[in-house]
Amino acid sequence: MTTATAFTAIRTHLEANWSTTPLVFDNETYAPADNVPFVQVQITGDLWDQHSIGAGNRLENRWEEEGELLLSVIVPTGTGSLLARQHAEALANIFRGLNLGDIEFRDISIGLGVAAEDRGPWWLLPVRINWIRG
Repeated sequence: MTTATAFTAIRTHLEANWSTTPLVFDNETYAPADNVPFVQVQITGDLWDQHSIGAGNRLENRWEEEGELLLSVIVPTGTGSLLARQHAEALANIFRGLNLGDIEFRDISIGLGVAAEDRGPWWLLPVRINWIRG
């Protein structure tokens, strides 16, 4: 579970820099419009791992939170993959090399596209962005 601090910073940055398609976050109501691409957003994390010793009080050591920003670019089935790939690349570029306060974005990958059968006639292309805070 990502802390509220990391979640809010990442969400705010994404919303400020992406207006091409709707962004859909966990547990928020969204009804896709016919043939209109959208991006499903999940922000995951591991809560605080100690990465230094010797500060005396354990709380004064370096603590890191690591996680992933998972962006599922979802396009209508049968429309090819080019538009999804263009959106995936543009989303990745928003975070490539970015330090957002104490959050550093690291490895980025665009995965293998699959049918998003649970959503109807949609095709999904995943983008995974690793981040670390601390």
